[in-house]
Amino acid sequence: MAIIAKTIAGDSRPLIDWCVNEHCPFGHRLVFPNGIPGVDFVESEQGNRIGYLLDIDPKPPAIAAALLRVFAAMEIPDPDPLELGILFRGMRFDVVPDMNQFLADVRAACATAQGPVTVLADSSREEIHAAIGERGLRQQSPPMTHDLDRTAEGVREYLAEWIRLLACKQIVTNCPGSTILWPRRFITP
Repeated sequence: MAIIAKTIAGDSRPLIDWCVNEHCPFGHRLVFPNGIPGVDFVESEQGNRIGYLLDIDPKPPAIAAALLRVFAAMEIPDPDPLELGILFRGMRFDVVPDMNQFLADVRAACATAQGPVTVLADSSREEIHAAIGERGLRQQSPPMTHDLDRTAEGVREYLAEWIRLLACKQIVTNCPGSTILWPRRFITP
């Protein structure tokens, strides 16, 4: 998301090289059914490409505008805004969650928030839903088996869950630096 948004914000005719490999084994049309207007995509099959070269520094308003274009191109209906969302990353190598403390934080947030609670969790979904109770909205995307577990199955469901999480007024997470939350730096509910 960050690469695409920054490229759109900083380039008059952006070209995105969507790398199809084990980390992202599906083409861009699964995420953007009709592409992104004004953006060209190529899909290359390259090995394990980690990192990128992006020598542009667009201003936050340009990134916010680009993010709105990107989300619109996903063609996911806008969710009803919720008061509380939960993001749990249990498989990231740089996050060692204290599950007891995290669940206590979830219960405390649920005690003050109203309405349904959305969850986006790569693991430990059942424990999180038990802490939330009946107000928890169940994830429809398949659980992950490892941090880079990405398949075409459930991509559209995952995108909808991600967008619903981003639209929440408050998010409880064990990983505040996650790229999943990066768009909230520029667009917030």
